[in-house]
Amino acid sequence: MPVLDALFPGVAEAGAAGYAGRWFTRSSPEDRARLRKAVAALSREARARHARAIARLDRSEMEGLVAWLLEEDAAVFWFLRSLALEAGFAHPVHGGNKDGWGWRLVGAGGDPQPRGFTPLEVATAAPVTRPVVAPPGWFPGAALAATTRTYASSVSARREA
Repeated sequence: MPVLDALFPGVAEAGAAGYAGRWFTRSSPEDRARLRKAVAALSREARARHARAIARLDRSEMEGLVAWLLEEDAAVFWFLRSLALEAGFAHPVHGGNKDGWGWRLVGAGGDPQPRGFTPLEVATAAPVTRPVVAPPGWFPGAALAATTRTYASSVSARREA
């Protein structure tokens, strides 16, 4: 899923293809059609710009394609971006977020809701009233800040090269 990786760097290695496959089989016909249409538009643009399929584009070409998509159709861009974010942060049982990659990215130690929901919470959509206690040593945002600096540095280095 090179497009998802361009929208959220690193998510391909975190299992985006597995998540997207499961998402596709379980989504509504309208969402499946929307994804097909988005991929078809990106494929046409990749061939028009680079005379190659999306899977054969290098990182900078893919980033250019994603920038084109944002300008051309922001709704489709954000649809694909949300799919990339879901793949990175959803529970690993859904096929993405391999080994908790996304959770570590934001400094979380694991499943943010390990106890699940009580039948009353599910039936009434009542807010959770039990106190949520962070694990010892957990500092929200520490990993995200470090990753953001690393990613920003790598983008700057690629642009300067």
